[in-house]
Amino acid sequence: MFFNLVKPKGCANGDARLNGLSRVIALLTMVLAADLTQAEWKDPLDSPALQTMRAHESLLLDVTRAGNRIVSVGSYGHIVFSDDNGMSWRQSDVPVSVTLTAVHFSGDRYGWAVGHDGVILHSSDAGRSWEKQFDGFAANDAIVRAAKANLAKAEDALVAASDSGNDLRIENAEMAEEAASFAVQDAEYDQNTGSTKPFLDVWFYDANRGFAVGAYGMFFKL
Repeated sequence: MFFNLVKPKGCANGDARLNGLSRVIALLTMVLAADLTQAEWKDPLDSPALQTMRAHESLLLDVTRAGNRIVSVGSYGHIVFSDDNGMSWRQSDVPVSVTLTAVHFSGDRYGWAVGHDGVILHSSDAGRSWEKQFDGFAANDAIVRAAKANLAKAEDALVAASDSGNDLRIENAEMAEEAASFAVQDAEYDQNTGSTKPFLDVWFYDANRGFAVGAYGMFFKL
């Protein structure tokens, strides 16, 4: 208030200019915020890894051999390979940009890489190019189906226990049915949440038989 009483002449024009600038800044801020809000978000599971000359310098989390070739996987969906024992590297074509945590080859040509969002990638050309075989959405669907199948078995077991009249058997069957019911609820919650669980390792016996393991007890036979 004291400033208002003693401000020099001409401040009124200065205040007007400041108010006008403030309105312009506020308008620009609103426009930029609207543009950011309307910008389309793309799922990393559907976004190919960015090609860069420095992919081999990014965070790499696992490495293996495909014959004489070295193949390494890591952040941003980067997969790089070397045919001269690491003296030089080339980047593979990868259809996702999630972090990849593990890679395994069952021979010179056929390989698999796994990572965040439940992704499983496959290569049939010694790691030069990759295709998505599986992801967290498919994993969630499979877990829900398995949980519902277990619940159906638990319900049948409870009916059989009730028919037997054995109190201990009935009590055990009731606890098993309750646990199976909770498992269905958890699986459906994860299904609604999205592809959030990562795979952490993968191993294949041959080109057709393998396993992928991940967080929260995920174990898939492939």
